[in-house]
Amino acid sequence: MELLKNYLMYWVYRNIEDASEKEDFTKIINKTWKEVYVNIAKCNGSESQCLRIAWTLFVNYTPKNWDGYNGFKSDDVIPLRNFSIKTKEEVKIFLLKFVDGLALCSKHYSAIIKPNNTSFDSNEFDLLTKIRNAGNIANYLPLIVASRIKRENNNALNEEYIELLKSLEIFSYRVFLWESKRSNAGLSKFYRWADDIFSTKHSMLSVTEWIYGMINWYSPENGFRKSLKMDFFDWYQYRRLLKYTLFEYELFLLNGKNKPKLNWEDLTDSTIEHILPQNPDVNSNWLSKFSVEERKKFTHDISNLVLTKDNSRYSNFEFERKKGIAGAGFSYSNSDIRQERKIAEYEDWTPKNRSKRREELTNWIIRNWGIEKHFHPQVDDIIEDDEEQIVNDID
Repeated sequence: MELLKNYLMYWVYRNIEDASEKEDFTKIINKTWKEVYVNIAKCNGSESQCLRIAWTLFVNYTPKNWDGYNGFKSDDVIPLRNFSIKTKEEVKIFLLKFVDGLALCSKHYSAIIKPNNTSFDSNEFDLLTKIRNAGNIANYLPLIVASRIKRENNNALNEEYIELLKSLEIFSYRVFLWESKRSNAGLSKFYRWADDIFSTKHSMLSVTEWIYGMINWYSPENGFRKSLKMDFFDWYQYRRLLKYTLFEYELFLLNGKNKPKLNWEDLTDSTIEHILPQNPDVNSNWLSKFSVEERKKFTHDISNLVLTKDNSRYSNFEFERKKGIAGAGFSYSNSDIRQERKIAEYEDWTPKNRSKRREELTNWIIRNWGIEKHFHPQVDDIIEDDEEQIVNDID
C-alpha cells in the first residue's frame, strides 16, 4: 500500500504540470490512503488482501495476473513514461477511478472481515460468520465485496445477496470441509464472477446458480448423501469438518433464542467428547454393550461425538455416570451445551440409540448443506483446479 501510494504521488509529480490539478490529485490520494488504513485497522485486516480486491475489480480478475504492487506500474495499468498503450489523460481518469474504488473496497472489506451484529442484517452477519469459521474466506472476498457494492447501490436485492452468501457457505462445507479440496479450488471462477457482478455482465442470481453448479461438480449430490448415510466414517480425523458441523448443530438446537456457551474460538480437541470412550476400562459395561467391531467402527463417528466444555471431566466413565442426574454435578443432564442435554434424553447409550442419533444428525446435515435442485456448472468451459495458491487466507 505504501509503495503504491509513493508511486502514485511520483506519477502525479512527474506527469501533471498544472499546479492546482497536481494539488487536487495529491489531496485525493492522501485522503484515500488515510481512509483505507483506518478501515483495515478496524478489522485487523491485510493491506495486500484489500489491494488485491481492488485490483480484481478495477484492473484484472485473472488470479495469475496478480503481481502485487509491481503490477500497477505496468504500461497497460499506470505507466510512468511510456504512454503508447494509455495516454496521460486516460491514466489520470483511471487513477481517480481506482483511488476512489480502493476506498470503497476497503470499507466493504473491513465489514466482511469483522462484521458487526449491531448494524448488520442478522442473516448477513450469521452467514459471514459461518463462512469465516469454515475457512478460505479469501477466495470469496472480491465476489462478496462486488455483491455488497451492488446491493448498496440498489442494483441487487438484499434477498439475492443473502442467497449468494448461503451458496458460498455451502461451497465451503461441501468442497473444502467435506471433500477436503485444495484451498484454491474454484478460485479463478470466483474472481471472474466478481467481475461479472461488478461490471453488470451477469446477475447475482445467475452467479449464485453457477456456484451451486460448481458445488455439484466438486461434490456430487448423490455421492454426498450416500457417503453421509454410510454407517461408517471417521469424523474425528477431519477435525475442522467435525467442529464446524457440531458447532452449527449447537446453533440449530439453540434456534437463535440463546447464545452458545462455547464460542467458535473456544473449540479445541478437548471440547470434543466421545460418548462411548476411546479406551474403555477392561471391566467396563461398555465392552458388553458394544462389540470389538462396533467400537472400531463407531467410536470416531459423528453419532458418538458431542461438544462439551472439557472432555477430561468425563474420562472413560460409564454412561450412567456421564449422563448423571439433573441438579447433581457435572454431567450431560446438567450441561450448558444443548447437544449434551439431548444425549441425556437417552436411557442408555447402545448401538441402537447411537444409530438413531446418527440418522437424526445426517438428516439435519442434508437439510442444511444438501442441494435439492439440480444445478449445472457453467457450460462455457470445464472447471479445473486453479494453479495459483491463495495467499494471506483468513481462518
